Amino acid sequence: TNITVAPLRYLLAEVHRHIPIVIHNVAFELPVLFNAWGVNWSGNGFSGFLPNVLDTKLEASYVNENGSLGLKSLSREWLDYVQTDYQTVTQGRKMSQMTAAETFDYGTDDTICTAALHNVFETIMRLENTWNTYLDVEIAPAYLTAQAFCRGVPISLEKVNELEAIDLKLYEQSEAVLMPYLVAQG
Repeated sequence: TNITVAPLRYLLAEVHRHIPIVIHNVAFELPVLFNAWGVNWSGNGFSGFLPNVLDTKLEASYVNENGSLGLKSLSREWLDYVQTDYQTVTQGRKMSQMTAAETFDYGTDDTICTAALHNVFETIMRLENTWNTYLDVEIAPAYLTAQAFCRGVPISLEKVNELEAIDLKLYEQSEAVLMPYLVAQG
């Protein structure tokens, strides 16, 4: 049977204290959960967002920046496993029209593949000494990006104009040096 949101939120609130929550594509998932559940993650230091997340999409880019970052293609490439696609599962219906039993395999498939990919990527990143860089450089900005997406970013047009003027002046100064050099080089 389906469960209500309240027990799921309770479970996530307890889990994040002990282990990171691995997600594929936090740039999408953090705003979705924030918009669905609001700022009720108070007191966790994450401004209303699901706390303590890791992102296999970001991890995949560290392991192979030239490869596809989609979950289905990553599962095929790294796990030699072909996931069922959305159309096959829904057969033209909306997910809300399906029972939990009908969507269970599809939903858990993503979760299992995300966890398996995370294990592979973390191992590779630790061997390549990029794991701590990923943690230090990627996770906090992912939260800021999600926050900007959900709450907006205040923009000062005065500041924008000021920065554009500085950029234009620097461009003109650089061009005055670069262009004669390029012409002299033929």
